[in-house]
Amino acid sequence: MKTNPLVSQRFQELADKADAITDAKTPDFLDHDSGTYYHNINAAEFSGWAASVLNLLQRVFGEDSIHFQHVSRRGKGDGNLLFAVARAVDSHEKDSRPAL
Repeated sequence: MKTNPLVSQRFQELADKADAITDAKTPDFLDHDSGTYYHNINAAEFSGWAASVLNLLQRVFGEDSIHFQHVSRRGKGDGNLLFAVARAVDSHEKDSRPAL
Protein backbone atom coordinates (compact mmCIF):
# COMPACT_ATOMS: atom_id res chain seq x y z
CA MET A 1 0.00 0.00 0.00
CA LYS A 2 1.38 3.39 -1.00
CA THR A 3 1.09 6.01 1.72
CA ASN A 4 1.00 9.77 1.44
CA PRO A 5 4.35 11.19 2.66
CA LEU A 6 2.57 13.65 4.97
CA VAL A 7 0.62 10.81 6.57
CA SER A 8 3.83 8.82 7.00
CA GLN A 9 5.48 11.84 8.59
CA ARG A 10 2.58 12.28 11.00
CA PHE A 11 2.67 8.62 12.04
CA GLN A 12 6.43 9.01 12.62
CA GLU A 13 5.84 12.10 14.76
CA LEU A 14 3.25 10.23 16.83
CA ALA A 15 5.58 7.24 17.26
CA ASP A 16 8.34 9.60 18.40
CA LYS A 17 5.95 11.31 20.82
CA ALA A 18 4.93 7.89 22.20
CA ASP A 19 8.59 7.18 22.89
CA ALA A 20 9.02 10.57 24.57
CA ILE A 21 5.98 10.01 26.79
CA THR A 22 7.13 6.56 27.87
CA ASP A 23 10.73 7.72 28.36
CA ALA A 24 9.49 10.42 30.74
CA LYS A 25 7.55 7.98 32.93
CA THR A 26 8.19 8.05 36.66
CA PRO A 27 8.08 5.09 39.05
CA ASP A 28 4.92 4.79 41.10
CA PHE A 29 4.90 1.51 43.01
CA LEU A 30 5.75 -2.18 42.96
CA ASP A 31 2.96 -4.73 43.35
CA HIS A 32 4.75 -7.21 45.60
CA ASP A 33 2.20 -9.95 44.89
CA SER A 34 2.75 -9.96 41.13
CA GLY A 35 6.21 -8.37 40.98
CA THR A 36 4.86 -5.76 38.55
CA TYR A 37 6.25 -2.23 38.56
CA TYR A 38 3.74 0.54 37.84
CA HIS A 39 4.69 3.93 36.47
CA ASN A 40 3.06 7.32 35.98
CA ILE A 41 3.02 9.23 32.72
CA ASN A 42 1.95 12.80 32.09
CA ALA A 43 -1.83 12.44 31.72
CA ALA A 44 -2.32 15.66 29.76
CA GLU A 45 0.39 14.77 27.25
CA PHE A 46 -0.99 11.27 26.88
CA SER A 47 -4.57 12.49 26.38
CA GLY A 48 -3.53 14.95 23.69
CA TRP A 49 -1.39 12.32 22.00
CA ALA A 50 -4.18 9.71 22.14
CA ALA A 51 -6.63 12.17 20.55
CA SER A 52 -4.11 12.80 17.77
CA VAL A 53 -3.73 9.06 17.14
CA LEU A 54 -7.50 8.57 16.89
CA ASN A 55 -7.85 11.62 14.66
CA LEU A 56 -5.17 10.37 12.28
CA LEU A 57 -6.63 6.86 12.15
CA GLN A 58 -10.04 8.35 11.39
CA ARG A 59 -8.67 10.55 8.59
CA VAL A 60 -6.55 7.80 7.03
CA PHE A 61 -8.83 4.78 7.35
CA GLY A 62 -12.26 6.35 7.88
CA GLU A 63 -14.60 6.26 10.84
CA ASP A 64 -16.22 3.03 9.64
CA SER A 65 -12.92 1.15 9.30
CA ILE A 66 -12.16 -1.76 11.60
CA HIS A 67 -8.87 -0.06 12.54
CA PHE A 68 -10.50 3.10 13.79
CA GLN A 69 -13.43 1.28 15.43
CA HIS A 70 -11.18 -1.12 17.35
CA VAL A 71 -8.81 1.53 18.65
CA SER A 72 -11.63 3.94 19.37
CA ARG A 73 -13.50 1.38 21.48
CA ARG A 74 -10.57 -0.32 23.20
CA GLY A 75 -7.89 2.34 23.11
CA LYS A 76 -9.47 5.10 25.13
CA GLY A 77 -8.17 3.71 28.40
CA ASP A 78 -5.50 1.44 26.99
CA GLY A 79 -2.26 3.33 26.53
CA ASN A 80 -0.41 0.16 25.61
CA LEU A 81 -2.76 -0.42 22.67
CA LEU A 82 -2.35 3.14 21.41
CA PHE A 83 1.43 3.02 21.77
CA ALA A 84 1.48 -0.32 19.95
CA VAL A 85 -0.60 1.10 17.08
CA ALA A 86 1.70 4.08 16.62
CA ARG A 87 4.81 1.91 16.68
CA ALA A 88 3.31 -0.74 14.38
CA VAL A 89 2.33 1.80 11.76
CA ASP A 90 5.74 3.46 12.00
CA SER A 91 7.44 0.07 11.65
CA HIS A 92 5.25 -0.80 8.65
CA GLU A 93 6.14 2.51 7.03
CA LYS A 94 9.87 1.83 7.49
CA ASP A 95 9.52 -1.71 6.10
CA SER A 96 7.59 -0.42 3.07
CA ARG A 97 10.22 2.09 1.98
CA PRO A 98 12.40 1.01 -0.94
CA ALA A 99 15.98 0.09 -0.11
CA LEU A 100 18.59 2.54 -1.32
